[in-house]
Amino acid sequence: IDPRIPRNRLDQALAQQNAARAKLANARSQLERGEKLLKNAWINPADYDKLVLDAATAESEVVAAKVAVENARIALEDTDVRAPVAGTILNKRVERGQVISSPTTDVGGGTLLMTMADLDEVRVRTRVDETDIGKLVPGMEARISVASFPGKRFAGTIEKIEPQATVEQNVTLFPVLISLPNAEHLLRPGMNVEARFEVTRRDDVLTVPITALRTERDVATTAGIIGVEEGALRQQLTAAGLEEEPRDRRSARESASSLRGSFWVVAQRQDALQPVAVETGVTDLDRVEVIGGLVEGDVVLVLPSSSLLETQER
Repeated sequence: IDPRIPRNRLDQALAQQNAARAKLANARSQLERGEKLLKNAWINPADYDKLVLDAATAESEVVAAKVAVENARIALEDTDVRAPVAGTILNKRVERGQVISSPTTDVGGGTLLMTMADLDEVRVRTRVDETDIGKLVPGMEARISVASFPGKRFAGTIEKIEPQATVEQNVTLFPVLISLPNAEHLLRPGMNVEARFEVTRRDDVLTVPITALRTERDVATTAGIIGVEEGALRQQLTAAGLEEEPRDRRSARESASSLRGSFWVVAQRQDALQPVAVETGVTDLDRVEVIGGLVEGDVVLVLPSSSLLETQER
């Protein structure tokens, strides 16, 4: 910033400081002379009190001049604008010769010169649906992909889940902040990204299509499809050990990514269709982990749900 005016103000403040110091020295000398005159009764107390006041006033002027010099020196130093850290200029708002305002003198704030950032580490701000937010926790790994580098994945970590939700088109979303290193400076501010979170992983487990699961509501529909009485099917389910409300011993995050409830399937065993109660685990909403009730090689039926048949009837 042009330093000429701040430098002139500093010179003026230094001159005023020198004058204030000379005035203080003169006031103190007059005060010492007045003390001697007062002892010899050559001046009255009122004149002496005025000398004391003049000395105190001179001292205050010296202090004020010192503060003015310091402020002028700070203003002169501020004409050399330095970045607090090393980084990259993202946006420069001013050009040489442009008149700007100072934040120390303008009530409305100073002029923004430029915006810069340290791109060695960046942050992704993504929004997650409230139905999935319970599956995420700070510290969880995330995979970031951008359209500029197809096929390349950037590894990051969830830094924070914002407590305040935002509503977009009647959908409640929670902002999630993901921090990730950017040593190559490939990721740039403003890029659109896609975030992928691996909530839970199960390897080498038994699964069935989620559409094969049946609930209490599907008893009547299933009985009609497989050709048995509804009462007989309910007796078979009771004998199979179907619980009305199984206890969930999983953690909160595992429970959020799992199917909880009383489920059963129609399995083909010994050339007959039998209802089998199953215990379910995690799901990706396409297939679901089967913890108990079935073994590898069992054949299960994928049947229409009762809601589908009711919709068709309507």
